[in-house]
Amino acid sequence: MGEDVPPTSAPDPTRAIHDLSEVEIRDAEAKPREWIGRVLDARYRLSEPIGEGGFGFVFRAKHLILGRDVAVKILQSAAHADPVERARFDRESSMLAALSHPHIVGVTDFGVSEGVPYLVMELVEGRSLRAMLDQRELTAERALALVVQILKALAYAHEHGIVHRDLKPANVLVQRLGDDDHAKLLDFGFAKFFGALENKAGNELTAHGTAFGTAGYIAPEQLGSSTIDGRVDLYAASVLLFEMLAGRRPFQDPDTVHELRATLIEPPPSLVTLRPDLPLAPALDPILARGLAKDPAQRFESALEMMRALEPFLPAPRVSAAPAPSPPARRAPPMPSLPIIAAVIGAAALGLITIAGVIAGWAWSRSHDEPEPPPVATLPAPSFQIEHDTPLLGPPTGERPAPGDVWAPPLPPELAAIRTQLAAGETLRAPERRTLTRMIREQPWDARPHLLLAYSQRQERSLTAAIQSYERAYRASPASRGDEQMLTDLVVMAAHPTAGTRAAEAIATIYGSEAIPAVDRAIAVSIVDARAHGRLQALRDRLAAN
Repeated sequence: MGEDVPPTSAPDPTRAIHDLSEVEIRDAEAKPREWIGRVLDARYRLSEPIGEGGFGFVFRAKHLILGRDVAVKILQSAAHADPVERARFDRESSMLAALSHPHIVGVTDFGVSEGVPYLVMELVEGRSLRAMLDQRELTAERALALVVQILKALAYAHEHGIVHRDLKPANVLVQRLGDDDHAKLLDFGFAKFFGALENKAGNELTAHGTAFGTAGYIAPEQLGSSTIDGRVDLYAASVLLFEMLAGRRPFQDPDTVHELRATLIEPPPSLVTLRPDLPLAPALDPILARGLAKDPAQRFESALEMMRALEPFLPAPRVSAAPAPSPPARRAPPMPSLPIIAAVIGAAALGLITIAGVIAGWAWSRSHDEPEPPPVATLPAPSFQIEHDTPLLGPPTGERPAPGDVWAPPLPPELAAIRTQLAAGETLRAPERRTLTRMIREQPWDARPHLLLAYSQRQERSLTAAIQSYERAYRASPASRGDEQMLTDLVVMAAHPTAGTRAAEAIATIYGSEAIPAVDRAIAVSIVDARAHGRLQALRDRLAAN
């Protein structure tokens, strides 16, 4: 997904102002109203301009054969002038037309009429996120729901090799479907395509390696990095979430040059400082800080990983008066096991885990399950707080708190039912997940909803998400480190080829040398996989050295 461009020694944000201050590439003499009434390729009659920007003008149009209303974007570019660039335009447009996702505005046709390239898109009746931000209409719940939808669209596009590169509020349309918001993204890949056209034409900005984007939403590496990939979109999505929650961009400044310089060198402000009235601000601060990291390697590795980090804070969906019956709960498929007698790490709260079978199963699951995102080298540096005096999950400066039995106090009936369901090996359905999300939001000091969510995520092999849930359980109540399933799962995941680094960090932080006996038991049976054995041995050596 990366794209090589000439590296720059010291990015100068002043070079990028032409590209990054909402100035679009188009013919200065073009007038949208001159196009009204024109028919493109005997199929699309343009009726009225409905938008301007994103490298052209957008018109409401009528498909003369089907009688259907569509949106047509007239692209003011030189794509038609060169056969090579025309072929590139056709290829790029075909890729966009192949995208089919509920949160992406679909491209249905494209062509060149009277020497002007155009794209035909579904007509979306909605408002731009820019207009909603300007009117300050968004609650925290609506903001979180919208950004998760945006991340779903990004995950899909990135999977198909397409990076947006210019994600901003003007490129997000929001429909109101019943009582819920429905986001749709516009203009995928346009900045990349038109940046290449301008570069060929000798544009000084792109000749120096500057990528197109918009000031305030552009990632630092777009101002002169050697590699651009999907993490630039995750940076922009983090800016969108910050702006929806705080009412301003992280580095907002009336001077574009100052804003670009701040993007390169200044840390993002704390949401807690800007919105002390927002209950979720302490918990969301580290997620935003990670999404806005200057170094792409410190950000979320994928849109899916960022989405999972935000899911616990989503509002519970509204339940209709007569909900459809839920399908019967299905049991999670068992991990494949080896025909050997394997030791187990310890008795888990929700059953025993055969460590040899689990380790052997990693290779099997890599070809059958959803890919696990690459590991995170370290836990987030910014403070993750449930209360203002709760420290970040990190190496303790003194003695670790004593482990406790967080299950001793009476469980609310809803949690007790979910615990029983997981003990039976059943996969949680949407209603149970909503219950856990609600209880996490209402009782942030209670580690048990986090633990149950982690059990479920581990069962479904969403390993990075499970590790994060265990970290949140520890932050909510350090006594949760007495939960046997938590240690068992973390040690098992420490042997995993991609989630192992994050799991090892959590073990070192939460347990330190106290985890050595559990790791030793895992090492004893990990000889079936030399690489897993090496990862566990490295963890054991690290714990023994501290």
